[in-house]
Amino acid sequence: MKKKLLLIPTLSLTLVVASCGTPKPNVNNEIKNFILLGLDGLDYQTLQTKVMPLLNENAQENLVFDSKEFETSVVDSGNAWRTVLYGSQYEVTDSNGNPKKSGEDIFSKVKAKYKDSKNAAFYNWFAMNPNSYTNNNNMTWGVLDRDVNNALDDQFDADSALKENEGYNLSSLSDKTSDNNPFKDKLKNLEEAQTYTDFIYENAMKENENRSIKAIDQDFNFIFHYDTVWDDLHHGEFSYQTDNEIDDAVLDKIVEVYAKWINYYFSLDKDKWFVGVTTDHSRDEEDFNHTTDNAKKSWFISNQDLGTKYKYNKLSSFRDIVLSK
Repeated sequence: MKKKLLLIPTLSLTLVVASCGTPKPNVNNEIKNFILLGLDGLDYQTLQTKVMPLLNENAQENLVFDSKEFETSVVDSGNAWRTVLYGSQYEVTDSNGNPKKSGEDIFSKVKAKYKDSKNAAFYNWFAMNPNSYTNNNNMTWGVLDRDVNNALDDQFDADSALKENEGYNLSSLSDKTSDNNPFKDKLKNLEEAQTYTDFIYENAMKENENRSIKAIDQDFNFIFHYDTVWDDLHHGEFSYQTDNEIDDAVLDKIVEVYAKWINYYFSLDKDKWFVGVTTDHSRDEEDFNHTTDNAKKSWFISNQDLGTKYKYNKLSSFRDIVLSK
């Protein structure tokens, strides 16, 4: 049965691309500007069948796809993202529940490596905030340690902003059954699905998008643009596997936003910008579950030739790759 297409809200990035101007020449042929787009929970199947067909020719030509396996004993978002940002073989806590790390975070390493460098982190999961969690020793237990604050020149937590402005966070907004979701029991047709996705985009995604583009224009050295809408919707019982046109419509719109972001980042000068896109734990072609060994497998795409320019292997984290030169 044919489904009506929903119109995606006009992305601000389409209006400001011109403001980035002509890229500055890379006189020493060393890339010093990095973007990591982190798409939480975006599975291999959706990347291949839904996102990649929407990528423009430039992105397709420069795309490097590979899978790697995180060496974490526990498969969860915290361990996986800290592996990406702190280095391979990372664990969030020790046996006593105290924070630990095997390497220094990428933000601090970039600060140390490049004089007068500027870093940014834009995210919509409160646990990504360096000040989210503390234990009895007043140490951060979230994804990022508090030390990261010293290495960030700009950051924004869209999840906490949503909570402050609307009284609920993104996980509630994405949950069909949550009493804190103002759209609970209202998603009964495609028009309501459009209103719902518009609201999510405007209140949980757009500000991070705008800030990332501004940071590019201001020549930031490392930009971490993280989005967890896809993962939260799946936890909230939205799925392509339900054969439900409302679920399909909602997820299709988020996929379109992700594809537009990738297309924009891949349109940047690859001699100046290293662009990486990855997820935390993606499963394999047949397994959507978060708990099996297959959940440790992930994907990584880039605009760079990882095989010759960078010391890349299937256990490399983003931090390992960009700091390998």
